[in-house]
Amino acid sequence: MAELNYKNIKINKNQLSDEDNIEYFEDNISDIDNNLNDETQSFTISSNQFQIGRLSYTYWGKIYPDRAPLGDLFHIGFAISQKYKWTKARKKGLLFDRINKPSLLIWTSWNDNLADKIDPDNFLLTKYDKLSFELLKREKDLLTRMEANIRDNSGEQGLDGEFKRMDRSAMSEILTISEFFKKIGESSKTHFITLYSKIYNLEDFYGDLGISYEKTLQIEAEIVAFMKLYSNLINQVNDYAIENGVT
Repeated sequence: MAELNYKNIKINKNQLSDEDNIEYFEDNISDIDNNLNDETQSFTISSNQFQIGRLSYTYWGKIYPDRAPLGDLFHIGFAISQKYKWTKARKKGLLFDRINKPSLLIWTSWNDNLADKIDPDNFLLTKYDKLSFELLKREKDLLTRMEANIRDNSGEQGLDGEFKRMDRSAMSEILTISEFFKKIGESSKTHFITLYSKIYNLEDFYGDLGISYEKTLQIEAEIVAFMKLYSNLINQVNDYAIENGVT
């Protein structure tokens, strides 16, 4: 991100157009993949930028290991959108305000079409689901401090160890970690969940004098931390696939 001199940039966020918002977010995450790569692993970022219809002013990406034997079957979703339309939140709450403003966020995800071909019996998806829920329980305190969020796609009934394809037309609520555990109580059942990062809005990049270089670097560091944590799930399920002869 060194090529951008944020300290000399002063923009009134109230004067930015929808397109300006998305382009600004996109400019500020362009180098994140370099921070993910190390001597043991490198990542691919595939993206599409849509400018028409329901996806107007939306940057949508997938992030997954370069050498993943399953390709992008399991990946980290990445969206920058004028309004995040693919989940809902309780009205009058903080998350409702955040998803209805220009936002940047990542989440754990999988490729539906590829899953139909590689994993028609949901063998790997069931494992991915269990690993995700185990990560949530194991790192509950850390994820809470990071202001991560969660979507529970299993409704009132736990999965009891069997993955069930969610109805993509039925949007579940996005919750804070504390709200989710308050909802499920002492339930020991595995829940089909989607792990989200903190939801970042445009004003999170601003200080009193405009765009803040320090805040931008801090947000980048937080996003990389989320990606590294969630990418462990992808590595684990890929290893599980190899061990069981599924590639």
